[in-house]
Amino acid sequence: MSNANVTKTVKCNNGTFVGKETDELIIWKGIPYATQPVGELRWKKALPAADDDGVYEAINPGHVPIGPVNDSEGTAQFGEDCLVLNVYYNTNCTDLKKPVMVWIHGGGFCAESQASPLYDLSNISRQCPDILFVSIDYRLGFMGFMNFERVPGGENFKEAGNLGLLDQLEALRWVQKNIAGFGGDPDNVTIFGESAGSASVTFLPLIEGSEGLFKRIIAQSANIAYCDTMEHGIHVTQNFLSVTGCQTMDELMKLSTEQFVEAYAKAYAVDKNCLLGGANFPLLDGVTLAYAGKEWADRAYPIKSFFDAGANVVFHSDYPVSPMMDYKLSIYMAEKRSAPKFLMDGDTQRNIGEAITREQSLRALTINVARQFHQEHRLGSVEFGKIANMTVYDCDFLHDDIEKVATANLVATIVDGEEVYKA
Repeated sequence: MSNANVTKTVKCNNGTFVGKETDELIIWKGIPYATQPVGELRWKKALPAADDDGVYEAINPGHVPIGPVNDSEGTAQFGEDCLVLNVYYNTNCTDLKKPVMVWIHGGGFCAESQASPLYDLSNISRQCPDILFVSIDYRLGFMGFMNFERVPGGENFKEAGNLGLLDQLEALRWVQKNIAGFGGDPDNVTIFGESAGSASVTFLPLIEGSEGLFKRIIAQSANIAYCDTMEHGIHVTQNFLSVTGCQTMDELMKLSTEQFVEAYAKAYAVDKNCLLGGANFPLLDGVTLAYAGKEWADRAYPIKSFFDAGANVVFHSDYPVSPMMDYKLSIYMAEKRSAPKFLMDGDTQRNIGEAITREQSLRALTINVARQFHQEHRLGSVEFGKIANMTVYDCDFLHDDIEKVATANLVATIVDGEEVYKA
């Protein structure tokens, strides 16, 4: 493999970006990867970043996607011009074609950002000097996953149901065009994420136009079960219209950033189940996500997939479909406007991805485990076949009737291979 020194000044198609060198890392922050979706481009599919010969400083995070919480700890402000990415290069390895890993953050598709200290990739970049790391932002919540089909003027916004996913694909196209300048190999890209980011990496291979943008995925908890019906999307839209006082798309287009932030607080006051009232998961809109369930598996092109279940458990598949949960559970949640029992049982509360039988022994990463994992482990090189942690319920989450799944009871909890609770 050839070697050369990557400098902190890198020319890209949309500008020359000057990063910051500190210790053994060069970090570029806040690089725009698309034409920003502001003004008339609000709720429109992201367009490629325009060619630009300018020189720009890239040492601060970009704007945080508008949501209920700004998690940047004071380093960034909310803004619609949030389609940005960060790049982390370790100078201890000067290979010109490093494998590239693109991190997609979680947050229930309505919160969190690349500006969060939780998602600073400095630690993992220091531990893996031979890998080039990238983190991206994408539109969330009211900006990224909406159904406007019953709003006057909404017929012009048919892709609004999955703009956040389409943003992620645009970021990956930017990576293909420009990552070689940062010392990365565009032909060796892995996408990885936790929670909503994990679901995202299982959705992306199923979207038309994703072919060739990445070679493999690492899904840390959530999966393609994390989707909503268009009918559920209408429920969220009605809440959104109610709290903003808008009735048409023309009126919605005039809302300010401040009004969007206020709308989240008001929507959650109206409907306190944030996953059902104040935000959508990706929508089965028939446009971007045209299929569901097994149809996705049948239509997906083969790609190496790793479903991480903690530091010691990995499931490997040739298709980006998780064995953890049937997508019908998300449909159930939307129709009942209520979470299943195993999500609501106080101390036994678990993420959907964690609710699995002993035979389907995969435990999802929580956000805190993900943080520890980034600090202590090299992703993709964990041990196969060893069960570390899992929860066991009195149902078969893949095959039982959905009503039985929704009322399942906790039977046992296993931690580090030892049964610590049994009903």
